Amino acid sequence: MIRTLLIDDEEKSIRSLSTLLTRYCPEVEVVGEAGSAARGVELIRELKPDLVFTDILMPDGTGFDVLERCGEQNFGVIFVTAFEEHALRAFRFSALHYLLKPVNFQELQAAVERFQKTGERSAGSAQERIEIARKTYGAAAPERIVLPALDGFSVVRMADIVRCEADSNYTKVIFTNGKSFLASRSLSHFEELLAGLYFARTHHKHLVNLAHVKRYIKGRGGYVEMADGTSVEVSARKKEEFLGMMAAFARGV
Repeated sequence: MIRTLLIDDEEKSIRSLSTLLTRYCPEVEVVGEAGSAARGVELIRELKPDLVFTDILMPDGTGFDVLERCGEQNFGVIFVTAFEEHALRAFRFSALHYLLKPVNFQELQAAVERFQKTGERSAGSAQERIEIARKTYGAAAPERIVLPALDGFSVVRMADIVRCEADSNYTKVIFTNGKSFLASRSLSHFEELLAGLYFARTHHKHLVNLAHVKRYIKGRGGYVEMADGTSVEVSARKKEEFLGMMAAFARGV
C-alpha cells in the first residue's frame, strides 16, 4: 500500500480527493489529512508517508514551503491546484507532478501510476526542482529548467541549450559543451514550455535557441548554422515565423 497524506485548507477538496482515491486507487491508503501547511509539516514528520498530495496556496504558507521544511524526509509529492497559468508553467519547468481541480479520476490514476513506476521522492536534488518551481510561480524569468528522463532528471541552465531535436516521443537536448541529454518529453512539450523565451521551432524535428544562431542561409526554407557547428533546416512553413522571431530577438523585444 502507498501510505498517503492529503494537505489542503479546503475541507471539500480533501473529502473529494479522499473519495476518489478510495474508489479508483485501491493501492493508496490515506493515513492523514491536514488543513494547513503547518499541520502538513507536523503530519509528514509524524506519519512518514510515501506520497503527499498538497495544495499550493494556503493561509499559512504554500505547498513549496511544506516541501522545503520537510527536506530531510523521503516522500513523493503531487500538487493539486486550481487552473492558474503561472502554476502550470512552474510545474512544467520543474518537472513536478500536478493535478488540476476539480480532479479527474483518470488523471488521478495516471499520477499514482507514475509515482509507482518512477518511485520519485522529494529528497536530495529535488530541492532544486522546488526552487525552480517557486521562482517560476512567482513570475520571475527562470534561468534553469529540469529535464526529465526515465531514470531521473537533470537540472540545466537554459542559456546552455543550443537546440532540441525530436527523437520519436523523446527529445535530444544538445548543449554548448557538445554533450546531449535524452529527455522523456516530446519536442512539442518543449516548444510550448519555452514559448516566449527565444526558442524557435524551425522544423518539425528542430527547436533552436536564437541566442546560439550564428548564420541564416536563404532558400525555400533555408537553414541556420548554430554555435555548435551544426546546420539545422528551416522548413518553408516555418520560415516566416522564424525570421520574425529572429528580428524580435535582435531588437531585444
